[in-house]
Amino acid sequence: MAIAAPTAAPVAFDLRIPAVATFQKDVCAVFCKAKDEHGALGNMANGMPIYAFGLRWGSSEALYQALRFPHLPEFQEQIRHAPTAWAAKDLAYTRKKETRPDWEQMNLLAMAFALTCKLQSERFQLALANAGGRQIVELSMRDRFWGAEPRGAVLIGRNVLGFLLTQLAAGARVFEADLPVGFFRLAA
Repeated sequence: MAIAAPTAAPVAFDLRIPAVATFQKDVCAVFCKAKDEHGALGNMANGMPIYAFGLRWGSSEALYQALRFPHLPEFQEQIRHAPTAWAAKDLAYTRKKETRPDWEQMNLLAMAFALTCKLQSERFQLALANAGGRQIVELSMRDRFWGAEPRGAVLIGRNVLGFLLTQLAAGARVFEADLPVGFFRLAA
């Protein structure tokens, strides 16, 4: 069962950073690793190539990481060609100090756009549908911003990735035309 495109105009994402929250594991769609039941929701899940800016990307993670570097188009290309999502992230982190200066203001928009692009994958659409309308939570042992850390039967964190995924399942979208001028640039 695939998630259908919204019948009305797409809903805008709420890109405010959510407060730290507590999530009950047994009532949420929880994932940690790509092999987990809901693992296809994570950006480290491979095998779901996407197209953005007229180019093929091996993963939503590669696209997200490349958006850090609009001023380094050659490096964006290296990230785009990384063989796996992890490799794209690792490569981006080698030059993390060169991240665009406005990244803290733009990273949620970048992630919302990458997730919207990931809807091109039927496997991803099915994973969203299989969440069954539940709150989506990324279980993370070290990242309370993008995910939530386990504390017994609950998870605690901001769960920004889960927050965006849950909005995506409800119809939120960000398209290329919605991005600010210069948000992404590759060498000609």
